Order: sequence, then structure tokens, then C-alpha cells
Amino acid sequence: MKNILLKQAKGITLIALVVTIVVLLILAGITIQMVFSENGIIHRAQNAAEEQKRAGENDISSITDLTDQVEGLVGGNVSAEAEWKSEGVSNNNSNVQMKFNITGTQVTTPPNPDTAIFEHVAGTSVADGYVIRDKENGNEFVWVPVAKNQKLSLTVTSTEEDINSIKVYTPDGDELLQLSDEDMAGIGRSYQNTEIQPTLNGPYVATVTTNSGTEFVILTVESLYAKSYSAMLDKQSKNLHFNNVNEVAKELGGDVIDQQLPFYLKSFAENMNYEDTTVQYGNSESVYANGGFYVGRYEAGKASNEKAVCTIDQIPYTDVTVSQAQTLTNNMYNNTKFHCDLLTGSAWDRIMGYIQEGGSTSTKTEEQVIVDSKEWGNYAGSQFTITRGMYREDTDSSYHSVGERENGQYEKAGDKNVLLTTGAAPTRNVSKNIYDLAGNVEEWIAESQGSNVVLRGGNSRCH
Repeated sequence: MKNILLKQAKGITLIALVVTIVVLLILAGITIQMVFSENGIIHRAQNAAEEQKRAGENDISSITDLTDQVEGLVGGNVSAEAEWKSEGVSNNNSNVQMKFNITGTQVTTPPNPDTAIFEHVAGTSVADGYVIRDKENGNEFVWVPVAKNQKLSLTVTSTEEDINSIKVYTPDGDELLQLSDEDMAGIGRSYQNTEIQPTLNGPYVATVTTNSGTEFVILTVESLYAKSYSAMLDKQSKNLHFNNVNEVAKELGGDVIDQQLPFYLKSFAENMNYEDTTVQYGNSESVYANGGFYVGRYEAGKASNEKAVCTIDQIPYTDVTVSQAQTLTNNMYNNTKFHCDLLTGSAWDRIMGYIQEGGSTSTKTEEQVIVDSKEWGNYAGSQFTITRGMYREDTDSSYHSVGERENGQYEKAGDKNVLLTTGAAPTRNVSKNIYDLAGNVEEWIAESQGSNVVLRGGNSRCH
């Protein structure tokens, strides 16, 4: 049985500073998200004049704190942004050539939510997983980049015939671009558009028709802070005995792609009623304003003071309700510069896209993320060896230290279901410096399907 990394489980998630923070586990995950939301620094800065009018002597300290926050942002917490572009796709037809990609700008040095609390962990970068650490309690969070001002770019050149029509379809089958007859009259044999606004993560279909037929390319986008259709569409494709949606497109092929594939996408999308539920700070405005969000480096662990922590070698939270997860999240920090909240489904899907992007030895393939993550996660059937932390088999009532074993290691057999402490498999269950994304324990997500709250990540009993 294959493991679907787009998990359905119970957990908590940490959202922090200017971004969202994820912590996975069986019934808990937590997220810290920075405050560029309605209650965040930027919004408050916009209203600073009005607030200053209302402020009396007792409010001076609050205004000073606000000024510090704004100066911290403007004064260099974020470095210059760099141009960002996907590898893109192109067709192999010499008569009608198409190039399709997505561009934007990316923050090269993520913002620090509060320099009095957090420090950058030396040697970590956005490409490999940029880590910040709480200088007092050791909580660690990883930056998940979300490029700003993302635009689809389409270039078409026809060498022998005029172009009759150009269309771009969204992952849910809606027409994102359709040129009118008047627009087409002036195009002739070449066309370029660098300002197409993407709306969803998933496969975008660009089609070009000439008298000889229809050419198409499919560009899969996973860089937006938005829901992802890719995993669901590929799963549906497998039900039709194809490996992925691209193979469906190839099978449809030729001049029918213009009608058939978008219809396929749209008809399936009608059954995908996953929605982000309302969270106070985990909104797209905050994420895009800051160019990303932070996610917990480890699953949410239990501290002695009943607070959630995000450090290595902790026993993860399990068997908590979604309301308990929300409370644990909100109570993790009490700070006016950033807030904690549950991770949204859009944030989770963006993390899944991020760990597939190049630049790191721990980057995962689409196959490892969407199809089968057993080889790097902690699931039923997984086999691996750990040399640190603690473990608890299904038949155990408590955790056992790996260090107390005779050879100082624990070998997890394929026929055993085992819970591990956070970060116990540092050379295995990690990508972009984020640990335990695949299995071990699940986490609650601020996402719903109908009346059901969604769980992600899977757990140690999943196949």
C-alpha cells in the first residue's frame, strides 16, 4: 500500500512571524505565523497616525513598540529580493514552439520576527531550509518561501502558419486566458504574455491552435500560497490507470486537448471541496507581504510546563482535539510582534511544493511526496535504524531510550508500528531542515472538507 503524504490525520501546527509554522504529529501540529495580518505590523503602521492621536501618556510605550517593529522591518530584517523563475516547460514541435513558466521575486534573507528572541542558525539558507532559533528555549522554525508577484509567462512562435487561438486553463479547468477574435487578428505567428495571473497550485494547460492542429504544454505550479490540485488530480488519474494527469493529457492528445483536458480538470474539481477554515493570522496577505512563512522544524513536543515546544528529542503530542491544538498553538508565545496559529491547508500544500524544489541534498521528488513517502518517512512497513532519541512500539506503555540499548541503536522492522521522539531520524525523515513531515504523528490543519476538519502527514500506523 502506498503512503499519500498529503496526510489525513490529527495534529497541531505552529504558525509564526510573518509566516506560518508547522509542527506535525499524530494528533497535533502547531504553527507560528508572523503578524502581517490585519493585526500585524504593516496594518498597524498604516493606521499609526490615527492611533497616535488617540494615544495618551499611557499609550506611549505601545507607540514606541510599534515604531520599533516598523523600524525593524524597514531597517534590514529583510534583504534585497532576487528574481525567481521556474524551470518551465516547452513543447518539441518545430513548427509551433511554446515556452511556459512562472516568474516572481523571492526574499533572499527571511525576516526575523523578533531579534530579541530569535537568531539565525548559522549555515542554513533558503535553498536548504533557513532556520531560526529561540535563544532562550531552543524552539526552531524553518522559513518556507513564497515568491511575490508571481506571473505566468507564455511565449509562442509559429514558423509556418498564423495562430488561430491561444488559451490557458487553470488547474480547476476554468479559462484563465482566452484571446478574442479582435486580439487574434493582430498576433500573426508570434505571441508573448508575461502578465498572466495564476490563482491555484496545480497543472496549468496552455493550448495553441493553427490550421494544422493544436499544440499544448502543461506547467505544474506549486509555488503559490494556495490549495494544490496536483496530488488530487494525479490520484484521480491513477484511478483511470494513468501515472499522472500529464499522461491523461498525452492520451487525449492532438486537437481534442483544447476541449477534453479542461473538462476533465473541471469535472473533478467540483468534488474537491477542501477549504481553508478561518484562522486569525494565517492568511495569504500576511504570507505574500513577507514573502513566506515559518514552520516548526520539529513536531510539537510536550514541555514540562504543559506548553508546546519545537525542539529535538521531545515526545510529540498525540490524541489531542482540534480545540486543544488551537489552544496549545495560541499559548506558545505571547508577543505583539508575531503570533502562533494553526497551519492552513494552503500552507501545508506550499510546504509540499517547497521540499520538491532544487537546491538541497534533502529535496524530495514528486514520487516521494505524492505517491509513496514510505522510504523516507515513519510509516507501517518502513524499515530504518535510529541512533538517538526514544521510541515506543505499539505494545509498549512508555518510551525507551535508544542510548540504553546494548548497541546504542534501534532497528525499526517493517512489521512494527513505532512512535519516535522528534528528530529521531536525522538522516532520513527530513527535507529542507523540516523533520518528520512523513508519518510518525499527524497534525490538525486549519482546513475542512465539508463538516470534517482535515488531518495531514499520516502516522506510524499508515501504510
